[in-house]
Amino acid sequence: VASIVGLIFLILYGIRHGNALAVTTFSIFGSSLIVLYLASTLYHAIPNVRAKRALQYVDHSCIFLLIAGTYTPFMLNLMPNWIGITICTACWLIAAFGIIFQPWLMKKSDKLNTCLYLFQGWLVLFAFKPVVEALPFTGLALLVAGGLLYSFGTIFYNWQRLPYHHAVWHLFVLGGSVTHYFAVMYTI
Repeated sequence: VASIVGLIFLILYGIRHGNALAVTTFSIFGSSLIVLYLASTLYHAIPNVRAKRALQYVDHSCIFLLIAGTYTPFMLNLMPNWIGITICTACWLIAAFGIIFQPWLMKKSDKLNTCLYLFQGWLVLFAFKPVVEALPFTGLALLVAGGLLYSFGTIFYNWQRLPYHHAVWHLFVLGGSVTHYFAVMYTI
């Protein structure tokens, strides 16, 4: 529900302060938040084992979509040049790869999956200087903080012996989503 409300506010913000590209990229980001949180809610709420396995595939695939959806406003609004377009395209290609190979990745190892998420998420390092130059300090601080929250959260996701590790992981994900939500507003 918060993602839906957030998407509406982002679209209105984009209409008021940006242009058609901002509204489009904000819509992609907001939609990826909605899809991820819907998939996660269904996965965690449905007790049926067979359905749960299919929903786990969708849930894990939506992480790739959210990462690519988050990159889209930063790369296309801040750097509508070959650097931004290349990084954005690479991010969406990694998302497609991750979704297509998700059944194999899930069978192999959560750690392998996590490494691919982290690689996709930190792809921005290849264009860090242009992003630093294009993004106001507050937006940059929020972008980095969100990336660090998601990244440090993976420690708890993989820390199976820690009680409530999965709940702690979700708190980090929520924190990353909120900080990136506000960072997106600084892209216009």
